[in-house]
Amino acid sequence: MQYKAVYSILKNMGLRYVLFRIELLFKKKIGWYLRVFPTSANCKLKNYSKNEWLNLESPFNYFGGYNYVTQQKEELIKKVSDYKKGLFTFFSAQNILLGEEYDWVTNPVTNFRYSNKDHFSSINDFDSKSGDIKYVWEKARFSWIYDVIKKDVICQTNEGEWVIEQIIDFIEHNPINCGPNWKCSQEISLRLFNWWSALQYYKDNEALSEDNYNRIMNYCYWQLHHVYHNIQFSRVAVRNNHAITETLCLALSNWMFPFIDETKKWSRKGKYWFEKEIAYQIYEDGTFLQFSMNYNRVVVQLLTMAYAWSNFKKVDWSSIVAKRAKATLLFLYNSQFGTSGNVPNYGANDGALFFPLSVNDYTDYRPQLQALGIVLGMKDLNYKLFEDAYYWQSIDNENKSEAKNVYSLKKYFPDGGYYINRNNRNATFVRLGKHKNRPSQADNLHIDIWVNGINMLRDAGSFRYNTSETDKKYFMGTDGHNCVMLGDNDQMLKGPRFIWYHWSQAELVYQKEFEDYTEVKARMSGFKHVANNIIHERTVRMFNEISRWEIIDEIVNKPSNVAMRQLWHPNSKYLNDINISAQSNNNILDKKESEGYFSEYYGCKEVVEDWCYETMDNQIVTSIEILN
Repeated sequence: MQYKAVYSILKNMGLRYVLFRIELLFKKKIGWYLRVFPTSANCKLKNYSKNEWLNLESPFNYFGGYNYVTQQKEELIKKVSDYKKGLFTFFSAQNILLGEEYDWVTNPVTNFRYSNKDHFSSINDFDSKSGDIKYVWEKARFSWIYDVIKKDVICQTNEGEWVIEQIIDFIEHNPINCGPNWKCSQEISLRLFNWWSALQYYKDNEALSEDNYNRIMNYCYWQLHHVYHNIQFSRVAVRNNHAITETLCLALSNWMFPFIDETKKWSRKGKYWFEKEIAYQIYEDGTFLQFSMNYNRVVVQLLTMAYAWSNFKKVDWSSIVAKRAKATLLFLYNSQFGTSGNVPNYGANDGALFFPLSVNDYTDYRPQLQALGIVLGMKDLNYKLFEDAYYWQSIDNENKSEAKNVYSLKKYFPDGGYYINRNNRNATFVRLGKHKNRPSQADNLHIDIWVNGINMLRDAGSFRYNTSETDKKYFMGTDGHNCVMLGDNDQMLKGPRFIWYHWSQAELVYQKEFEDYTEVKARMSGFKHVANNIIHERTVRMFNEISRWEIIDEIVNKPSNVAMRQLWHPNSKYLNDINISAQSNNNILDKKESEGYFSEYYGCKEVVEDWCYETMDNQIVTSIEILN
């Protein structure tokens, strides 16, 4: 089995990935990290005083223009008041009291305190005792700064002294290249973006003294230094939204910090790498290699940042970046069902909302899509405009327009592997993953069913990345999706951390139009760790005038001693509105109800009811009707 696992990694990830991982182990052993990433150092910056910083131009316009209703204004006032008391909102959902004297390195869930004296290369970010390191990174990302800025703009107040105190406090508690907050270059990049925004807005505040300015800029230098010298880890070993974030940070470094000599080289290389990552990670049809709605939105936010700067500086990205940016925007736009801006709760979801410039809920994708559409000059997104989402980009009024609806009634995205069917009432989303890049969840042929904008049969979500083995198997595995399992076996064999062996592969066999319904048939090869040549075929009939679906699941080459289990995750608020029945070989199957879970926001888990139909035969025919 170990040989097969190594072969599977080599086959799926490639020789470059394997050799790079071996190289990292060697570098760690010989002390390369300790030499390249020093723990105590000052840099010699250009003679670039604080006064020159005050005159540095910004592409972002923070002053005026916000048009919040009174309730939203009061919410922002309360939020900032809570922040100053140490009460922060984690992952847009959980309120956790850190206290006013928080040390920046303690996990508030497990109370595990990381050492802030240990070199980052020795920090284990997946230790079971420490818990999920994202709970340490969340405040240290400084995305909450935008709430403070928004509150100051609309209330004509100034929290600059407190914000700068928070930045200095972070510097004091996180020595250069030490502790958990130096572990991830993406977190460092986001912190740089968000510090830069805060310092630009509060640059006239007396708290930004010459001494504080110099301390912050020295720290910013070493953060950029870290990102640049560790960039190959993200570009080879990780190669997902991390690489896009970090290469963009380097690409913009000379515009943000022109007084740092090295940023000329870092920006030039960063731009080249950023364009390469966009071309590689966003497929031609606009889908994203991480097979995740939220991570796709992460890239949308980064592209918005990229174009806000390039439009301001009148410097173009490569033509393929513009093509892929528009394509990915339209994919997410077409993946929204109903009028709430919600999309399927599909794929890995870590709660990331890098630049929360809107007061809309985290699940509403419209503000971020609108902002990217505006900076790209697209005028055909049929939204009510979200002023708070685009205003900060300093967009000209002539681009603020509404036009035709760009929804497609039926849309197949072959590169990422998604099929979408919609009419005025119903929407169906089918996962058809043809994996040329690493899948994060064992969810091929998952189906989402929506009626009147409500997700009636849904994906269970992600919960946490570092959690119990039981939770990881449920949320990352096939069990948390509207799929078929063989016994207790996932579609793929789980490896360590985010690794899956024996990637499943799916394809759309056909789509046919009939008078009353549309029929699609998909085929997936999987379960290679169970037996060879197993094929799952799923036929979905979607009726046009009524909220009715028929699903035929058949397992080809199913081992006779393994049960076939068809799984369903109903919306717990509408159990009585879902009329479902199934049969196998003309025998009615009993619906087995069991305890399941649903995670709409990262770190949040609610107990819900799951449904399952089981047979020793190789076919299940299911009828679903939504009574709502």
